[in-house]
Amino acid sequence: MMVSRPADSSLSHKNALERCVEHAKLWLANSDQPIASNCEVSYATLREKVKKIMGSNYFTITPEMVVAPVEATAEAGSYGSFQVAADSEQKVSTF
Repeated sequence: MMVSRPADSSLSHKNALERCVEHAKLWLANSDQPIASNCEVSYATLREKVKKIMGSNYFTITPEMVVAPVEATAEAGSYGSFQVAADSEQKVSTF
């Protein structure tokens, strides 16, 4: 678990870590207690929302690039080959 807090926070590092442990315990207990004093969302509600998001197709499906063989052949054939004559005296520009 990563812990971060604003540089101008009035909490000491020790107090911030203690709060983090408290939040983790409430999260794991699936508590109905609000996640903050000025918030109506509980740990249980938040956990349910996260569970729903993590179970959605967005997180469970592995994306694949699929190109039909006919389309791939057509695309490969649309580029012609070309040659560029090499200049025996190449000039180097400096900026």
